[in-house]
Amino acid sequence: MPSRLGRSKKLILRILRVSGGTAKLRKILLYAKYLSVFFMKLLLKRIARKNAYTIGRLYVNGKYVCDTLEDTDRGLSQGMTLKEVLCKKIMGKTAIPTGTYRVAMDIPSPRYSNFRRYPWAQRYDGMLPRLCDVLGYQGVLVHVGNRPEDTEGCILVGRNKVVGQVVDSQATFHELMKILRASNEAITITIE
Repeated sequence: MPSRLGRSKKLILRILRVSGGTAKLRKILLYAKYLSVFFMKLLLKRIARKNAYTIGRLYVNGKYVCDTLEDTDRGLSQGMTLKEVLCKKIMGKTAIPTGTYRVAMDIPSPRYSNFRRYPWAQRYDGMLPRLCDVLGYQGVLVHVGNRPEDTEGCILVGRNKVVGQVVDSQATFHELMKILRASNEAITITIE
């Protein structure tokens, strides 16, 4: 069965042949953007910014999926310069800048490829959701964990049933991965 992205491209090419113009293509691409034809869109809304951690809610294509735990939000944004980010960032204790990032699902994490230490990552061959081109950060992942000490700039998923923590992280992560891996679409995440 062709992917949703493949079907969408074929539909656009067919419409272009019939209509014969790029103006129509622009309209189609504009509609596609709003209909999420080309991207699976994750939205992380930070709802509790505390001194030692940040709690958020994660949505996939507008539907609530789980809670998140990150390091302290220090007001970083994608529009800042690298110098500005590095001046505010405290290594391993600062949430990534707000903004929109591409999510790669096909890059193995050296850390989480150690299946003796992280057996939950084995079913994914260590390939966890990785945020790309995060200014001032490398290797930002979405993964399992419960406390702010587990994040090091990454995004932890779970249920925020305990103050400053997420619980049921492994089960929540596996549910999220089912959703992400079931799609052939490109994935983006917007952090607000």
